[in-house]
Amino acid sequence: MGITGNIDKGGWQVLFRTPKIRNVGEFGAHKLLSKEQKAKRLGGDRFRLAGNFAISNPKAVWGAVLEEKHYPVKMMFFISSNPLMMRANAEEVRHALEAVEFMAVADFFITPTAELADIVLPTSTWLEMDYLGDFWKRHGYILPRRKVIQVGECRSDHEMLNDPAKCVGQEEYWWDIFEGDLDYILKSMEIT
Repeated sequence: MGITGNIDKGGWQVLFRTPKIRNVGEFGAHKLLSKEQKAKRLGGDRFRLAGNFAISNPKAVWGAVLEEKHYPVKMMFFISSNPLMMRANAEEVRHALEAVEFMAVADFFITPTAELADIVLPTSTWLEMDYLGDFWKRHGYILPRRKVIQVGECRSDHEMLNDPAKCVGQEEYWWDIFEGDLDYILKSMEIT
């Protein structure tokens, strides 16, 4: 597309401008990590681009669990993720998931990873929560959605992270109600 001059042209690869919102990197507060904490990110010395997104490399995490490389990992929390089926070397992944002292999984279904968990939390589908759909994508749109139904005790990902964050002294970065998260993302547009 670049060679033929078809980038940002109608009918080809169009580059949309992101609305003036707080993107997922800003919402995730990645920049709040101190240099010392950034240095502890598993795989950060090898996978430097991932550092821009505050991502730990999964292979490095499995090594930290199984061989205590860098430091031991004792607990894992997966949200809508099934590493046993999604990551390379399923045998190594299974050994790591079985070896960790505590594992929580939040998902819609009992996946192979959830079967290994100490606790499984029911997470909300898109119909069960107010949300700004696709605010983290870069296609130029945000899609506000209203909750349609509540099923059992399902909670959104944000709500599940809110309570533990407050328990570890991060309450200043979270809100009393979920709508506070959404308002924070939209604040620079001066809408709620």
